[in-house]
Amino acid sequence: MLESAALAQREREKSVLLTELSHRVANNFAVISAVMRQKSNAISDPEAKSSIDEVIGQLGVMARIHGRISVGTNDQTWIDSQSFVRGLCEDIFTSYAGGTSRFTLRCVAISQPLHVSDAIPLGLILNELITNAQKYAFPAGSTGRIEVTLEKSAEALRLTVTDDGVGLQDKGPGSGLGHRLVRALAQQLAGTVELRSSTLGTRITVTFIPDRRHVGRPGEPSLKKANIRVVA
Repeated sequence: MLESAALAQREREKSVLLTELSHRVANNFAVISAVMRQKSNAISDPEAKSSIDEVIGQLGVMARIHGRISVGTNDQTWIDSQSFVRGLCEDIFTSYAGGTSRFTLRCVAISQPLHVSDAIPLGLILNELITNAQKYAFPAGSTGRIEVTLEKSAEALRLTVTDDGVGLQDKGPGSGLGHRLVRALAQQLAGTVELRSSTLGTRITVTFIPDRRHVGRPGEPSLKKANIRVVA
């Protein structure tokens, strides 16, 4: 009984520390963004200014991820997957569309407890996939649709981002920096990445089993590396 009480106390302490860390990280991102925005205002070259502004936008999204994982139930190590994903979609859309959208963004997500150790890489994957879609799927001012779904498949969660844009065209499937980053983040989830692309659009699916904190303890198997499967 004493051992159970001590374990519960350690879990509470970790929860408090994690919440405080999330607040601090979010604040640090905000400070860095403010400094970079001041630098951006002094840049006259349009291309350089655009690159800096893009980085500022990405920092803002990362700050929002940490801000959202620090707001939840009494157990701050868990958040609701639906409110997290839908809220983050709104943040990303507002940040990158700037209030004028050339595309529509639809987001549907199931509601279930999501551990923050999964929420952070999942949020970064979502940011990367939506950002890549809005940047590359609709060139030359074209319009289109982006759809985000988070659903359950047996024990796994499946995040899918689909667009009806121009596809990867002459780019090697999964070879870009954004896709490499998605694979690296999926590896943190011990997940798999599946990519389908044609001239009718692109669909990327990340599948993982949530809350694998027990994996990797002594005597248990280690996490598998993420892999990407390209479907023609």
